[in-house]
Amino acid sequence: MTITRRTRIIVVLVAIVAVIAWVLIPTNRARIKAERTRRLLHQRGFRTELSDFDLSLKDEVRARAERVIAAGQAVRELIPNRGFDLFRPTGSNAAVVLSREEIFATEYSTNVWPIFHRDLGAHQAALDGACAAILSGPIRFEPAKTSSGDLIVGYLADMRSFSAALAARTLLELHDQHIDAAWTNLLALTRLATAWDTEPVELAHSAKFNCATMASRATWEALHVHALDAPRLAALDHEWGQFEPFRGLPDTTEFWCALALRNCQNEREKPQSQSPTMRQAAGDLFSSPARAWSEATWDLRESRYRHYGSYEDEVTAMTYYDQRHDCLSHAARAASWAEMRLIPGLTNAPIFPGAPNSRLQGFASPRSGGPGPGNGLFMRQRPGLAGRAAEAETRRRLVRTALALENFYLAHRTYPKSLDALAPGFVVPADFMDGKALRYQPIADDDFLLYSTGLDCVDDGGRMDIGTNSPGEPRRGFFRPEEPDMIWPRQAARLKAE
Repeated sequence: MTITRRTRIIVVLVAIVAVIAWVLIPTNRARIKAERTRRLLHQRGFRTELSDFDLSLKDEVRARAERVIAAGQAVRELIPNRGFDLFRPTGSNAAVVLSREEIFATEYSTNVWPIFHRDLGAHQAALDGACAAILSGPIRFEPAKTSSGDLIVGYLADMRSFSAALAARTLLELHDQHIDAAWTNLLALTRLATAWDTEPVELAHSAKFNCATMASRATWEALHVHALDAPRLAALDHEWGQFEPFRGLPDTTEFWCALALRNCQNEREKPQSQSPTMRQAAGDLFSSPARAWSEATWDLRESRYRHYGSYEDEVTAMTYYDQRHDCLSHAARAASWAEMRLIPGLTNAPIFPGAPNSRLQGFASPRSGGPGPGNGLFMRQRPGLAGRAAEAETRRRLVRTALALENFYLAHRTYPKSLDALAPGFVVPADFMDGKALRYQPIADDDFLLYSTGLDCVDDGGRMDIGTNSPGEPRRGFFRPEEPDMIWPRQAARLKAE
């Protein structure tokens, strides 16, 4: 044996031993870095443990939540989203006051009023009980937990159906001129947004923003038939004054970070998979050498991830969510969306920067525009979490201004020539989108157009898109977006045929 050959053998053996030692013999470097990062975040008040979040409910709050969820489950299939559209547009800035229509045709019925009477009446007791629960105190829900610590938020679908039922009941009672009943349903619908102490889950915030959309559109209906007196206008203004869309948004980043770290811990604690038998390995070697190699090195890769990769993922997750937390905290302090959207990474969340072998790839998705998994259950992905909050804040300002305009109308039987006439009793808020004054156009003595520029911060003259549906987008129905401007439309003369 020559020296060259002996040297090569020794080098190969040393390399093999080094690889085995690198994979199988744990070191503290990755773990120590993860522990240090976690400790530094704790010192700054950033929560990284699921136990840091108290999602439990007091008995009275749980009882309210259960009544709301039960009502939502009872009416889940009653109100199709398509075809029943509050703010049903008939022009670029006009919508039909549906409660005034003798015949209300939709895509699933030639006249929906009898259907509402039948279906909503069949669940009147459950809906009345849920309304009473909402009006009696704060609202909060407790997500269910799986054995691995993951959360199940199926109750959000029940909230969606329940809010739709309240909107339908408000509309029906206005149509039947049962003003007290309409008021009860409208106030309960409003409190789904204003009294919801939101869980630190992005989808929960999205659901609450949708409730705010529903409540504002139902309020538009009530104001256009002048169904609310001054005390009720004041009560609604008080409710919307308490609505804080940006409150709790940074908490969602801490919560998703805690979930990511729990995922890494679960990976370390799960039982090792059984290696293939020698017979299986021999068979794979001849039928699929690539698969044979993958199975032969499986234990090595698993050990590598347990001892190194999982801690590397922890550091990556903590760094990523810490940056997202700072981003949303900065956004919550911004005076307008025009200022907010300049924050780096806010409108286009960065891709989660995990290594190619990371087990957290896909855990954080930029499609949602915010921390946590992307999910299109409640909203389109376009605006992102901060954008949806900006729309909700803008909607809050539009509703409060419209309530003040209705107060003016009750006193003077006409709308003011400009918003300045609402002072000193009401200080008109700025358009949250661009920081300028809300746009207002009186129309004759008995109508007006009020609007915001929307997320593009471009004044399109108070125009909402009334185009046909695009695949996968809710262009019609409860959650149809208002764009390019966000408007409080004028009333259309009549309901146009479908």
